[in-house]
Amino acid sequence: DVDHTGYVRQAFEAAPLEFFLEILRSNMLKDLD
Repeated sequence: DVDHTGYVRQAFEAAPLEFFLEILRSNMLKDLD
């Protein structure tokens, strides 16, 4: 039996982190210009 709630919660916790890293990376690329 797959724990869907655990998977969903993990995805929701990971999404903001991915979003934050993406912004961080684009800001760093802008600074390099």
